[in-house]
Amino acid sequence: MGPRVLLVEDDMDLRMLFRLALTGAGFDVKEAADGLEAIGLVQIEEFDAVVLDISMPRIDGCSALGTFRMMRNGRTTPVIVVTALSDPDVEKRVFEAGAVAFLQKPITADVVVDTVRQHVSTSQQPEPAAT
Repeated sequence: MGPRVLLVEDDMDLRMLFRLALTGAGFDVKEAADGLEAIGLVQIEEFDAVVLDISMPRIDGCSALGTFRMMRNGRTTPVIVVTALSDPDVEKRVFEAGAVAFLQKPITADVVVDTVRQHVSTSQQPEPAAT
C-alpha cells in the first residue's frame, strides 16, 4: 500500500479524476466532499499528504487547513491547495496557514500527482500501479 492521501474536493467529477490519477500513481486515497468531513478524517487517521479545495460547503478549505494545523494528525502533514480562486490574498492566507503548494484550477490531474509526489518524503514514494 502506498502513501496515504486525503483528497478533499466537493466537485464529484473532479474528485474522481484526481482519485483515479493518484491511485494510478500508487497512492492510497481517501476522499472527503467538504472541510467538515476532512476534519473528521484527520482526527482519526494519519495521512502523508492532503489535496484540499478551498471553496466548499459547510467548512471551506482555509478553515479546514487552520484546524488541521491544530490537530495532532494534521500538524505537519503537507497540504496542497487546489482552487479556482485567483485572489492573491487567498494564496497568502493558505501559505500562512501552512500549505506547501497552491495550484490554480483548471489543472490537470498529472500536475496534482506530481505536486503530491514532490511533498511526500522520498522514503514513502509509491510504485505506480500495475496496468
